[in-house]
Amino acid sequence: MLNNSMLKINSSKTVTKKCVCCDNLIDIKIYANPKHPEYLLPTAGYKSRITCSRKCHKIWQKSIPWEERIGKEKAVKIRKIRSTEATNNNPSTRPGVAEKISNTMKQLLADNPDMRLGENNGFYGKSHTAERKKQWSEDKKGKWSYNLEQKEKQTRNTPKKEEHHAWQGGISNGEYGLEFNKDLKETIKLKYKNICQLCGTETVELDIHHIDYNKTNNSEYNLIPLCKVCHGKTNFGRDNWTKILTEIKKSSIINDK
Repeated sequence: MLNNSMLKINSSKTVTKKCVCCDNLIDIKIYANPKHPEYLLPTAGYKSRITCSRKCHKIWQKSIPWEERIGKEKAVKIRKIRSTEATNNNPSTRPGVAEKISNTMKQLLADNPDMRLGENNGFYGKSHTAERKKQWSEDKKGKWSYNLEQKEKQTRNTPKKEEHHAWQGGISNGEYGLEFNKDLKETIKLKYKNICQLCGTETVELDIHHIDYNKTNNSEYNLIPLCKVCHGKTNFGRDNWTKILTEIKKSSIINDK
């Protein structure tokens, strides 16, 4: 129990300061006794209060990198602590354990092929609400996942030109023709009812892919709508994808008749 002298030392007063996101003022309690070691600093419940609302806090979070929000020195310490904890608490980092876990899981699934199918799947019959999905999407938009130093390091470590496995000598099939415009793209999308022709996803955000990879061949017979995920897959194994997409295109033309 605190005695009277301690209560005196811990006495506080309220001051106002401006929200870091808007012009609103917020109340902050600070230690008012000069004898207190944290004199004029915010009390325990107000040390991290810098915005007037949760909405402002989210806007502020998206405006600057994580390191700047909490301080670079503190960020380095947190990363070291989390890295150490993750390593120490993860059994799979021990010699032989990862391989043992993998082999055990493979054997378990081989012996029980229906283990994760249908009602045996923990997420069976469940789905996230549209509101929840929208909230997650909005929360992530604009936030920095890394600082500029990390981005430069990632760029340096990314294989380029001859070092990249998909490098084709710097050649390209040329620029898109003038006829490859918004109207043509929309026509192709509507023809296929905004459905990706590989995975069946229905979305207006479709890419129009050139089946023979010739950007100047903008005939409707050479164009097919793909979602962004499937379109990314077609960057590898082009000859194989040309055959697959040609057959899909033929099938759709036959069905139209």
